[in-house]
Amino acid sequence: MNKENARNQVITDSEALNTWHTKPVPFIIGILIAVIYARIPLPDSLLTVDLIIAGLFFIFGIVYALKIYPSYFTVKPMIRNSNVISFLNGLCGSIIFGCIWNSNLTNRKKGVSNIVYVVVIILSAILMFVAAFAMGLYLL
Repeated sequence: MNKENARNQVITDSEALNTWHTKPVPFIIGILIAVIYARIPLPDSLLTVDLIIAGLFFIFGIVYALKIYPSYFTVKPMIRNSNVISFLNGLCGSIIFGCIWNSNLTNRKKGVSNIVYVVVIILSAILMFVAAFAMGLYLL
């Protein structure tokens, strides 16, 4: 089986997928937490704390996309609870990737959206640091 067929293969024996139903409330709560965190202006005295939280969120998003989300399509997923999965899809993937991930779980097809997500957030982080240095805002 080539890689393209493996990506689009319908999974039938996953513990997470066998009980999967998108849970709208946890999904929306995850999105709201991500959006509210991104929009809250913090005083300069909390800048270091904010950078640490942003860094941890960045790392968790990558781990979620590369390790946790793909595990849902295996026999032994890391998380089995639809409420928790919906929440994490909203928190990490927000509106665009979260909806794609929920749809992929419903259709039982993994796809490559998790890889695209990782590329997008890494490029975003690089662009953010380049812009900060270009404007003279040295973060370190």
